[in-house]
Amino acid sequence: MLRWSSLDAGQPTQFVGDGSTALLAAVTRVWGQNAVIQRCQVRKTRNLKAHVSEKHWPELPRRVSDQPATPIGAAPCSVPEL
Repeated sequence: MLRWSSLDAGQPTQFVGDGSTALLAAVTRVWGQNAVIQRCQVRKTRNLKAHVSEKHWPELPRRVSDQPATPIGAAPCSVPEL
């Protein structure tokens, strides 16, 4: 389906996703090195809340926004140290 969209896979294009490996694979297959993929910061923050103490929740949005976008093929960012 991505191939038939009006987007030009020959041009760098930014995608924001939820961390789905299927979406990452599809975008990478069509756009290759022209794909710039960023993890949705809202979903990332929600997921991190499940792994850190509630007392650290207020600082999560700042710490998540300080993280660089994860390049294609790189391991996802770990839970920031609090």
